[in-house]
Amino acid sequence: MTSHRGPATPEEQSGKPEGAPAQGAPTTYSWNPLLVIETGDHEMRVRRGDSVTVLKEPSGSVALSRMVELGWLDAPAFTANSRDMSDEMEYILEGLIQNDILRPHTGLDTIPPVVAEYCARSGYQVEEAEATRRLHSTRLIVSGDNTSLADLLIAELRSLGITVDTLDTFDAKEGQDFTQMPATAAEKGQESVAVSVHHDILSEASLRQNRLLVEQQFPGRILFVGGFDGKRSVIGPWVVPGSSACLRCWAYRYHANLISVPESVRPGAPKSPWHLHHRPRAPLPAANRLITALTSDLIAEYVTLGPHAPSSQPGTYRVIESSRNGTVLDRHHVLRVPRCDVCSQSRTTGYPQVWHHG
Repeated sequence: MTSHRGPATPEEQSGKPEGAPAQGAPTTYSWNPLLVIETGDHEMRVRRGDSVTVLKEPSGSVALSRMVELGWLDAPAFTANSRDMSDEMEYILEGLIQNDILRPHTGLDTIPPVVAEYCARSGYQVEEAEATRRLHSTRLIVSGDNTSLADLLIAELRSLGITVDTLDTFDAKEGQDFTQMPATAAEKGQESVAVSVHHDILSEASLRQNRLLVEQQFPGRILFVGGFDGKRSVIGPWVVPGSSACLRCWAYRYHANLISVPESVRPGAPKSPWHLHHRPRAPLPAANRLITALTSDLIAEYVTLGPHAPSSQPGTYRVIESSRNGTVLDRHHVLRVPRCDVCSQSRTTGYPQVWHHG
């Protein structure tokens, strides 16, 4: 049956899908980073988790072997010109694109690997161009008293292409400077994220930073990170000043499940004159690397995907715990907490015990 809907488009005349690269124009193609690609005799197998996609070619064809020769299957991305490809090679590329295995890019800008990974993870809810813009524009500020962990985290985030600023402490004077930087970033359409890294997430230092950031109405999100204390490390919660509960609220909830421990033997930096410096007595081997890997994943996911990041819900936190079962990773989400005097102004935006009003 013939359809009468007007003259055919150039894409239809060429047999290519709409949006495909123009004939003869060089195009960059990138592989979906969350796949495993294997080649056999005249076939390609693509494993995506528990599923396998198989593309086969006729026994007399050499298209796949030619693609292997050109190194297209070994590189994360490659550039090809349709004038130099056989019809069989173009057919294979079109099949890979239709199955979300390969993605064409007609622009000149390259897609950073971290953007490709997180966009693929989200099912491309966020366009790669938008995620790249967020990666290059978001300002990240790291501070706290756990310098060894913070240094590892800063190095990892910078290797991903995220701009990182640092501050040693947040006292009143530095707090004014601290909040000016995100305000300036907001004027430029940039987003700001603060990461507060401490030996003890419930210490006076971390709660003091929480109060300063909330009272100064930090224009962005805050992630609190606690180092390994011989039993566990806590990564989170996410706090949004003015729209969510804060670390003090979370501490009230957390303290309900803790045994009262004298301050002199708690992890962190004791004030007693008998303690000269902080020295963990039972460090988990490579604990800081585990914390760094998980924390950088949470931050990079939010930086690239923004509100579409599944791990960035305010009130969520992760726990790395050493137990009889080995090292265990858990995810928790706090929905209701007792409100505190630090973020009491949030009561006007909703039910006082709900964590987030966004």
